[in-house]
Amino acid sequence: MDRIVVKTAGKVQYELIRKTNRRRIALRVTDDARVVVSAPSRTPRTTIDRFVTDHVDWIERKLAAVGSLPKTLPEHTYTDGDRFLVFGEEKILKVQRGGVATATCKLVEDTLVVHARSGAKGTAIGKAISLWYVELGNQVYGELVKKWLGRIGYAGANRPVVVSMASYPKRMGSCSQKGELRFAVRSLMLPLPLVDYLALHEVAHLVHFNHGASFKQLLESCMPDWKLRQHEMSSLRIRTAHI
Repeated sequence: MDRIVVKTAGKVQYELIRKTNRRRIALRVTDDARVVVSAPSRTPRTTIDRFVTDHVDWIERKLAAVGSLPKTLPEHTYTDGDRFLVFGEEKILKVQRGGVATATCKLVEDTLVVHARSGAKGTAIGKAISLWYVELGNQVYGELVKKWLGRIGYAGANRPVVVSMASYPKRMGSCSQKGELRFAVRSLMLPLPLVDYLALHEVAHLVHFNHGASFKQLLESCMPDWKLRQHEMSSLRIRTAHI
C-alpha cells in the first residue's frame, strides 16, 4: 500500500492511498476534514483526479457536515480547571494534594475532585479519573441493562447477563452471544438519554443478534424515538472521541 500525502484535483486537496488488492476508486471524508481517496495501484492519476472532480459537490456537503459537528474538549492537562464531559455536561477538575497515597476521584456537584499525593503527576490523576468513569459506567449501565431486560422480558438461556466497561476507540458498545455486554468508557460523555438508548441497543442484541427488521421493531416498541437518539449519538462522535 502506497500513501501520497496530498494531491490536488481542481479545488480539492486529497490524500491518495494506492492498494494492490483494490478494484475500484473509493472516496471518504474523515472527521478531521481530510479527503481520502483509495485507488487501485495502476489507476492513472488523471482518472483519479477526474473522479474527485466529479464528486466535488458531495465532498463539500460532507466537509460542511463535519464542520458543523460539536468539537471535542481541549487536550487534557489534568490540572485545576481542566474540563471533562459527564453525561453531556462539562465538569471542572479540582486537584487536592496531600494526605493520600493513591489518587482517587469523585464528583461533587459540577466539580471532579481528585485527591492525590503532593508529587502526583498527570498520569496518576488521569488514571484516577479513568477509574472513576469505569465505576460510574458499571453502576449506570448495570441499572439500565436491568431495566431493559425487564421491559423486554428477556429470560436468557439460564445464563446471567454480564455488564462491563471497555476502552473502545470507535464503537460505543458490544454484545456477545454469551450474554456479555460491554460499553465504551467514553460513552459516558454522552447525554443520559443517549446512554439509555445505547443500553437498550445492546440488550436488544441479546434477542436479535443482528440489525435486521425484528431488531429495529424491538427498539421501536421500547423507545419510539430511537432513531433520533442514534442520529444525535453519531453527531457527537467527535466530542466523545476520548475521555
